Amino acid sequence: MDNLSGVFARNCSVRRIDKAASDSFLNAYHRLGATGGRYRYGLFVERSTGAAEA
Repeated sequence: MDNLSGVFARNCSVRRIDKAASDSFLNAYHRLGATGGRYRYGLFVERSTGAAEA
């Protein structure tokens, strides 16, 4: 979880995503896999957090 400590809300945006993107993410990272739902949203990092990147 150390890589998530530098992500701030001001550097992110929330956007609707399609079913294919939702299913792909949930199958990879969610314990129960893809689920049904009417609305699907993703959180996207828009810019660098300002940390030194090599």
